[in-house]
Amino acid sequence: MSLPKATLIDVISSPRIPGRARIPGRAGKVLVYRGLVEGLEGEVAIKVERDDYRYPDGQTMLEREFHLSQKLSGLISTPRYFSMVDIGEESTGFAMERFNGRSIKDLILFDEYIVRVGELITNSTLAQLKAQLIIAYERGYNPFDVQYIVLTEPQILNGKRFSPGDIVFFDLELWRLRSDLGEYFPNELQRLLEQLCRYKQRCKTHD
Repeated sequence: MSLPKATLIDVISSPRIPGRARIPGRAGKVLVYRGLVEGLEGEVAIKVERDDYRYPDGQTMLEREFHLSQKLSGLISTPRYFSMVDIGEESTGFAMERFNGRSIKDLILFDEYIVRVGELITNSTLAQLKAQLIIAYERGYNPFDVQYIVLTEPQILNGKRFSPGDIVFFDLELWRLRSDLGEYFPNELQRLLEQLCRYKQRCKTHD
């Protein structure tokens, strides 16, 4: 079955750090483009993997991430993941909804942005993260490398209405079912929650 064809328009640049392209995940290998996909209305985000690595089952990294993201989108707040797409030159990517927000994890690494980040880490944000991470963890997922944004405007994502201040997860490539890991990580969820609390304390956030 052939994949829908996609047209890449340009690389999505971060509005948070001028001139810095948003390259989540494996730096230098992954790009996210603004683009169009046949059969879909309007512009979408298209994630492209510049690597031909395949898992033993024949799936590429992006194929595995796409299928994992679709499963997780039924448990936690995420954009809608539409389909794998054909981007030409025998390459593929996957299409997902675009979203507008700020990524705390990206900015927390830059001291000059701590004040701006601190405005986004509130008790409400931490409560949302904790509730959703617990849901995923109880369904057997280990949330490695949690990437999330705080929305900055009202949006409808994955059929759900969101408000400014709501959180949405993305870049789920390193989340794993514990049953597939071969060993159990009982402290991973607690470690993540403690890390989030440290972010809040570092930023001296006030609700």
